[in-house]
Amino acid sequence: MLDLVRDPAHPAVATSAARANRLRRGTLDRSDRLWFKDAVIYQLHVKAYFDSNNDGVGDFAGLTQKLDYIKDMGVTALWLLPFYPSPLRDDGYDIAEYRDVHPSYGSSMLAISATCGSSPNW
Repeated sequence: MLDLVRDPAHPAVATSAARANRLRRGTLDRSDRLWFKDAVIYQLHVKAYFDSNNDGVGDFAGLTQKLDYIKDMGVTALWLLPFYPSPLRDDGYDIAEYRDVHPSYGSSMLAISATCGSSPNW
């Protein structure tokens, strides 16, 4: 059994090697239902990440400017903390509108283009 696992032609070894190569390139096979097992997920809070207009609050314009940097770190997926309009009594988790972006973080269209991967090919 051990000899089979060490054999480069064995499916388990070939699959592991292919996944390792994809991770080195920073890409994921999105058709793989278990893509998240190989993903490098980076969680960030838009308001704390990068401020593009120097108002003291991070925004989607700042996040968009840094997408190449994030990808160069090997990140393959972003997990964004709440960015919806909110009274901010619970750090944004008290969401007032699920279909919009808090005005401090930029416009809805900028957020859509940032999260859809308009910069690097995510």
